[in-house]
Amino acid sequence: MKNFIINNIIPYKKFLGNVSIVMLANIIKIALGVILIPIYVRHIPPADLGKFDLIMSAVPIMNQLISMGLTNSINKFYLKEHNTAYLVYIQKKLVKHTLILTGILLFIYMVTYSYSSQFIGFLIFILALSMLLLENVTFVQFKIYNLHENFKRNSVISIIKDLIRYSSLILLVLFMEDKLLALFLGNVISWLYLFLQTYKDNREFFSGPAKLTRKQVEELKTYSLPLLFLGLSGFLYMSLDRIMVGMFSDSIDQVGYLGIAQRFTTIIALGVGSIGTVLGIRMFKTKDLNELLIIQNRYILFLIILVGLTSAVYILLKEQVISLLLTDTYIAAFPIGLLLLMSLFWNKSRENIEYLYLIKGETALISKIFIFFTVINIFLNYFLITKFNALGAVIATNIAFFFHMSTLLFLARKESHNVSLLSYILAITINLSIGGYIAKEWMIR
Repeated sequence: MKNFIINNIIPYKKFLGNVSIVMLANIIKIALGVILIPIYVRHIPPADLGKFDLIMSAVPIMNQLISMGLTNSINKFYLKEHNTAYLVYIQKKLVKHTLILTGILLFIYMVTYSYSSQFIGFLIFILALSMLLLENVTFVQFKIYNLHENFKRNSVISIIKDLIRYSSLILLVLFMEDKLLALFLGNVISWLYLFLQTYKDNREFFSGPAKLTRKQVEELKTYSLPLLFLGLSGFLYMSLDRIMVGMFSDSIDQVGYLGIAQRFTTIIALGVGSIGTVLGIRMFKTKDLNELLIIQNRYILFLIILVGLTSAVYILLKEQVISLLLTDTYIAAFPIGLLLLMSLFWNKSRENIEYLYLIKGETALISKIFIFFTVINIFLNYFLITKFNALGAVIATNIAFFFHMSTLLFLARKESHNVSLLSYILAITINLSIGGYIAKEWMIR
């Protein structure tokens, strides 16, 4: 027992401590999220939730256009030199690009007001632009906690933000007649808090000018630009489901079903993301690749066991899950959630293998692979949504994520990276079992 602790626990003491802090915070956030789901399904019509999710699907894509890949480069360049000029440079670019884009969007909205206002009211549009601005202004400020491994402060701020968000949403959804406006207003309030708090904590990092040399700026852009396409493809992967369901399914309600399924799947994503958050920072700070591969293999094995057990519990307690979290109004979200759990596994596995290439600076390679599978996902979405509605979108994403991850896994093993196959064999078995259950119980034909 003593040798086991010395060999397996002590070397990862700091890593496990950071994971524990982030995981505890996420457990609290999960509990808060669980409270909100029954309120959603009882007080917000699927059409309103679907419209909210459709609008919000565009925000991550706009964020990538605003950042031009720069936000995906902070780990690489700041952790290498601890030069705060990188943070100042990226922050200024984010603010500048956000103001330009919001101005363009506002102009387009006003020019097409007679049409645009039928889908989204002016006040809601302004709130959506406010969220876009606050999110981009806050990104680097919030990222600083993780860069300095101050996960405790990160977790406290994140929990308070969610408390403000969920409290606001509950009150606004319950007492406001316009449910769509309530959703946006509650989110803006929480983002405003995050901006003010993180700026107060980290303003010393932005007190100086962005004194980067021309060579440093060129290196940053060379590394970052391919990550723009990677980021766009990544968010298209996640947001495309909602957009295409809204375009090609039987009704806007289908987007609401998908949105609720994504929300109770996110409960699991927050938990496993605790490890991924800490692991991502550590991979850019160490030169011991073999040690990192050991951690990765254990993380992926833990992840598939967690996904498998969660799926089994959902299936065994189907009636209770539907009664507590979904109600009859959102019953169609149940099989969607099961497949989303598997999509989560393939996606997290893909992210972990990608770190190997991000560390080496091979951003162009992984971006090309991502773009290819994004295109595949678009075609799969179209054909499967027209047949199975929202469930078809999740089937498409599950297939695309699997083959995307498999391609990266093949390349990693070809380069002699010691990535274990055990977790993936187990994952395929669980995925087929879930697919068989859905085909039998939910009558996919």
